[in-house]
Amino acid sequence: MRHLRVSKKYSRNSKDRKNLARGLMSSLIEHGKVETTKVKALFLRRSIDKMITNARSIAGLEEQRLYARLPNKKLVSKMLTEILPNFGDKKSGFTTMVRMGVRKGDNSDIVRVEWSGLTPVVAPESESKKVVKKVPAKIKKNS
Repeated sequence: MRHLRVSKKYSRNSKDRKNLARGLMSSLIEHGKVETTKVKALFLRRSIDKMITNARSIAGLEEQRLYARLPNKKLVSKMLTEILPNFGDKKSGFTTMVRMGVRKGDNSDIVRVEWSGLTPVVAPESESKKVVKKVPAKIKKNS
């Protein structure tokens, strides 16, 4: 019986669930967006909300709380310097889910998870990096 069992198992043991959450969170922090299934996106949203709330709960212990969930120095520093200051006193709703469609193989919903309220920093492209695509000339056929 499932008395007071709230969490889902996602067909994984506890170690694999923890690694799934860690991988999804690190991808979201590193790239700013993640495309995954709807079920995993809901799991990611719960995990990232808990991580941010726990990191901000006690002043001065943000770095230790983040290292408990993400043992990657570069991602923790990015989280502390770029992502957390943008949310201010916001209590929840740190991510946005955008439906992308269904996957062709198993018809599962694909969702893009991205930070809500963050303005992405885009480096301007230089003129030399732009690639001009040449269109081949039409060949006349003798008929």
